[in-house]
Amino acid sequence: MLQFFENMYSPQKLSDNQPTLKIYMLLQTLLRIHYWLIRLPLYAFIGIMLAIDLCMVFLFGLIATLTNITDVGGADLKNFPIYAQMLVGVVIAPLLETLEQHLLIKLIRYITPSKIYAILGSAIVFGLSHSYSLTYMIYAFFPGILLAYIYLASYERNEKPIWNTFLEHGLYNLILISLGIWLK
Repeated sequence: MLQFFENMYSPQKLSDNQPTLKIYMLLQTLLRIHYWLIRLPLYAFIGIMLAIDLCMVFLFGLIATLTNITDVGGADLKNFPIYAQMLVGVVIAPLLETLEQHLLIKLIRYITPSKIYAILGSAIVFGLSHSYSLTYMIYAFFPGILLAYIYLASYERNEKPIWNTFLEHGLYNLILISLGIWLK
């Protein structure tokens, strides 16, 4: 995407007031962050992705509280024993969702080489698959972006994209389920 943008516009020809230059600079910054992330050791990469994911939960919760959104929804595992909550929420659901994401990203990348389309398409399906409520589907779209990014970045890092995506998703669910049990 950045190469396409560089071919269209030379940064020297653009003034600071043009939105095009601001988009170009944003893309350059995101690309620098991406290259920094893919050079990190695996534990740091997964840890940073997990921290971003948890910040999204906090931000979403804050927005929901401030706007009086009460119908958020979510997987209702409260009536199940703790071991069943953990098995389903930490192992089975993340594994199935990661495999779904893997197949979708592969399909999109077969049709077009665009990583942006792969990330957005995967995130849309991830959001739609969390159909507890419209609010929850919109919320799930954003972690879907992050999980698709983890998958593609892991592939670029020559690591196991399915395993890394599953690991982050499982850890994320483990933290949230554990908090739910502890706050109960």
